[in-house]
Amino acid sequence: MLLMLWITLTIWIITRTPSRTVAEGKLEAMVSDLDFMFKNGTILSKHENAKTGAALALYNVDASTWGEKRRSCSRTILQLKAGLLSKKILKYMLMCKNEMKALISRKAGKVSGKGSEKDIYSVSMEFNAGTKDFAANP
Repeated sequence: MLLMLWITLTIWIITRTPSRTVAEGKLEAMVSDLDFMFKNGTILSKHENAKTGAALALYNVDASTWGEKRRSCSRTILQLKAGLLSKKILKYMLMCKNEMKALISRKAGKVSGKGSEKDIYSVSMEFNAGTKDFAANP
């Protein structure tokens, strides 16, 4: 009985886990969307990774080059272009697109380095089995 449960669970997990190829394709879409969104902004740091089961892109953007007006404009253009569905949560703008989830900070945060302080917007996009479920059942 326990063996049958274990086999069933294993098969269920394997069928739900996105392949590396799918994750890499989603990462390409994320990077394309983020490049479009930040074409006039200064990206201070970024991390992009895809592996079996997940893809992730994390960006920090200089708020002085991508302020509220540009952020709203970029978000609107991206929503129209890519069909994003928006929802509001406390600290972030949450959007879904093709089973991917994007979070954009609503207010600029501060980061210190090399004796200076900068305001930044944090943006992340992710794809995994959980985001697939989230997009299907918002």
